[in-house]
Amino acid sequence: MIHNSIFKHATRRPWLAWLGLALAIVAGWKLVVGLQNRSEVNLGPSPAPRITDLPAGVSAQSVSARDPNPAEGLADTRTDYLQPPPNMMKEPLARFMAAWNAETDPGKKDEILSRFVEDLALADYPLMLALLTDAEFERGGRELRARLFRRWGDREPHLASSWVSRMSAGQARTEAVSAVVQGYASRDFEGALALFKTQADPSVREPAILELAGTLAGSDPLRALALGAELSPSPDRDRFLTTTASMWAALDGPAAAQWAAQIPDETLQQRMLGEIVVQWSDKDPVAAATRAMQSMVAGRTRDDAVISIIQRWAQHEPEAAGEWVLNFPQGELRDTASTELVKQWSQRDIGQTGEWVNAIQDPAIKDVAIAALAGQIGPQAPALAGEWILRITDSATRSEELGKLAAQWMSTDAASARAWVSQQASLPEDLRNRLLRSP
Repeated sequence: MIHNSIFKHATRRPWLAWLGLALAIVAGWKLVVGLQNRSEVNLGPSPAPRITDLPAGVSAQSVSARDPNPAEGLADTRTDYLQPPPNMMKEPLARFMAAWNAETDPGKKDEILSRFVEDLALADYPLMLALLTDAEFERGGRELRARLFRRWGDREPHLASSWVSRMSAGQARTEAVSAVVQGYASRDFEGALALFKTQADPSVREPAILELAGTLAGSDPLRALALGAELSPSPDRDRFLTTTASMWAALDGPAAAQWAAQIPDETLQQRMLGEIVVQWSDKDPVAAATRAMQSMVAGRTRDDAVISIIQRWAQHEPEAAGEWVLNFPQGELRDTASTELVKQWSQRDIGQTGEWVNAIQDPAIKDVAIAALAGQIGPQAPALAGEWILRITDSATRSEELGKLAAQWMSTDAASARAWVSQQASLPEDLRNRLLRSP
C-alpha cells in the first residue's frame, strides 16, 4: 500500500516527517495572513470610480494622453477624446452646478468654481468639456468652460490648442481660444505666440494672435500694433488697432499718429487718426487739433475728431479753445465748433462765456455763438435769452431762434411770453403775430 510505503520511509528517515510538518505550518500561516489582509481591504467602502475607469467603447487614450512634445506643435490629430463622456461624470458635475447656482455671494461662487477646476484631474478635462455641451449644464457651464480652458492652456497648451482647433466655428470656440491663450500666455507669452502662429486654421490662429496682442496693448503698444497689423482685415482687427493706437496716443501722441499715417487702408487710417488726436489733445490740444486739420481728410471723421477735441479742451482751457476756433475758416465745422465751445463753457461760467461772445468781431460766427448761448440761457431766463437773440444780425437766423424761444416759453409761461413779444417794437409785425400764435 502507498501509505504503508510512506510510513516505512518516514520511520527510516525521521527528518522527512519534520520537514513535511514545517511546510504545512508555513502554508497554513500564509493562508491566515492572506485572509486577514483581504478582510481589512473590504472593511471600508469601495473607492469611487475614476473617469479613467472607462466603459467599453471609449478609448483610454482620451484621458491618459499627456501634452505632446512642444516641437511637434499641433501635429497631434487624435479625435478619440471627442467620444461621448461616460455618465459617471454627470453626477459630480450636477452637484457642482447645484452648489454654484445656489450660492449668491460672488466670492464664494468663485471659490466653488476654483475648487472644482483644481480638483479635477487634467486627464478628465476633455470628457468634462464635452459633457458641458449638454443643454442641461448650460447655466453656469460657460464660466466653468472658460476656467477649464484657461487652466488647461496653462498646464497642457498643446493638447488644449489641439482640442479647440477641432471645435465647430462660433462663439464657443472663440471664447475657448481666448481662454487657452490667456492661460498659456500668463506664464510664457513667446511660447503661446509661437504655438498659435503655427496653427493652420486662420479662424483659430488670428483670434489667438489678436488676444495675445491685446495683452501687450498697455505695456508695448508698438509691438501689439505690429502683431495686429499682420492679420487679415476684419472688424475685430480694425477695432483692436484703433483702440490700441488710441491708448498709445495718451502716452505719445506724435508717435502714434506717425505710425497710423503708414496704414495703407485710408478708411482705417482716418479712423485711427481720429481716435489718436482726441486722446492726444488731453496733453497737447493745439498740436492734436492742428494735426487733425493738416493730416486728416476733410469729412465726417475729421470733423467729429475736431469737435471732440474742442469739447475736451473747453473743459479746462475755454479761452484758448475759443481763440483757436475763431481762426477756423468759415463753414459748418467752425459753426459746430463754436456752438460746442459755448455749450461747454457756459456750464462752467455763463458770465465769461457771454463776455467772449460779445467780443467776437466776425458777425457770422458771432450770430452762431449768440444762438448757442441763448439756447443755454433760455430754459432758466427766457427774457434774457430773447435779448441776446435780438442782437443776431442775420434776419433769418434771428427769426428762427425767436421762434424756438417762443415755443419753449409758451409751454411753461404763455402769459409772460406773449407780454414780452408784444413789447418788442423792433420786431416786424408779421413775425410778432406769428410768435403770438405759437402754441
